[in-house]
Parts: sequence; structure tokens; C-alpha cells
Amino acid sequence: MSIVTGIHHLQPLPKYAVEKPYTMRYVPEGPIAVSNVTRIKHDVKVLDMRATNKEYSLDRNGFTWSRIDTKMAYEDYESHEKITAVYFSELENCLKKLFPGCMVDFVSYLIRKREGSFPFSTGQTYSHGQPNIVAHIDATPEDMVRQIIRRHGSDSEQLLKGRAQYITMWKPLRGPLHDYPLALCDRRSINAAQDLEPQDIVDRHEVLENVHVYHRAQHKWHFLRGQEDSEVLIFRQADTKPNGFGVPHCAIMNPDAPEDCLPRESIEVVAFVYSQE
Repeated sequence: MSIVTGIHHLQPLPKYAVEKPYTMRYVPEGPIAVSNVTRIKHDVKVLDMRATNKEYSLDRNGFTWSRIDTKMAYEDYESHEKITAVYFSELENCLKKLFPGCMVDFVSYLIRKREGSFPFSTGQTYSHGQPNIVAHIDATPEDMVRQIIRRHGSDSEQLLKGRAQYITMWKPLRGPLHDYPLALCDRRSINAAQDLEPQDIVDRHEVLENVHVYHRAQHKWHFLRGQEDSEVLIFRQADTKPNGFGVPHCAIMNPDAPEDCLPRESIEVVAFVYSQE
């Protein structure tokens, strides 16, 4: 029903009481460090969602999973046009079942293909994104609102009158997936005030905000063992409802992965979901 694996967390240091964590996406001039983030690895038990025989929901757990009858073949994920025309449409139908009457605003997608050297860096630029093995949330609720305002300008006022959610949909390109699956932390096991630490992501032209996670023994982590390419993990990153923090997540090394399993290849899609709640 579970595996034990290492997850990288933010190290609890006194400096974060007065100094916000930050990471720069470029090398700054002068004596400024690229990042002030220090991480520590903890062994964590991760439950198999299939074996628990439980129902998972976005409002209760912060994540769920769904089967999707996709028309996409493996090679179709090399086509931006097919992803945005075919796959986005399939995901929109899936989201509208979860949130009847909602408006889906697709923001971006990212394909990751694990290189053989991962998690060790060769110093070279990879052709695709690599798994992220650090526990994190992609945005704070405040940053989500700022992104919506930048994206839609004056139209954002109407969109933000109801509920806005930052939703990620994640699945492998080929299954069953055993190599570096995605792990998700049940939001009910999180104390946001104590366990989550916002971080500035500094680019040359903008500053975004995501969230680092401190390790806590009470955190409940889950993964979908042997996830198929027809199974989509759906999880919330931020919400305009009160206590709208998202779900900590990361890739994990799977100690039960067969030696001959395929290297992880996945696609994650980001959407803002608007509803009149």
C-alpha cells in the first residue's frame, strides 16, 4: 500500500523569519546570490491511491484522478497544434464535469522527459524539462490573482467576481508509469501557517511567487502506482476561496520501479478555472 522514499523540503532556518526565500532565474550582477534557499531531504511514506480504496476529491484532499478517453497518440505530443486543439478540449470536458458551468482558461503546458543522468546534472541544457524532486506549490493565491490580472487586464475584474482556481492536470505520455511518479500531499494534513513558506521567483521582467514546504510527520503523501496514459491527476495549486492554498507535490524516486521500466515522460497542463460560486 505504500513506499518509502526521499523528498526534498525547505530546511527550517532562523533566517526565513526575517528573509523571504527567493530564487533568481538569471545570474545577477554584483554580490547577490542566485538563491538563498537551503533544502533538506527526509524519508517519507507515500501511500498508493489505488490500494487505499478511497475516493479523492479536490475540495477534500486537494487532488483527484480521472480516466480520460484521449484521441492523442504518443507521437501527437510533439505537436503544439494537436495538444492545444485536441488534448486541451479533452481536458476541458473533464474539468466541466468536476465544475459544471465553469469557464476554463488554459495557460500553459510542459512536457518533461527524464534524461538518463537525472537527478545528477551534466551542466548541459536538456531538450525537455526534468522531474522536480522538491516539495512545492506552483503559486500562492495572491500570485494567482496577479497572474490573472496581468493576463486579462480590465476583464479580470469580472472573472474574479466569482471563484478562481489554479488547476494542474498531469499524466504520463506512456504507461504504466513507474519511474519518478508524481506524489501529492493531502491538504487536510497541512497547517498552512506553519508548513508553507512563500518564495519569490525573480525574472528580469517580473516576480512570481510559489511555495516551499517544511517537513512534518503528519503530512500524508500519495501517488498513483502504475499510472496509465489514460489516467490524469488533477490537483489545485491555488484558490480564491478562504484558505485557498494548494497541494504540495513533487516527483519521487520509486524504490519499487522495475529495472527495465520506461524513463518518465509526462505532460502537465495549467488552467485557470472560473465559476460563479
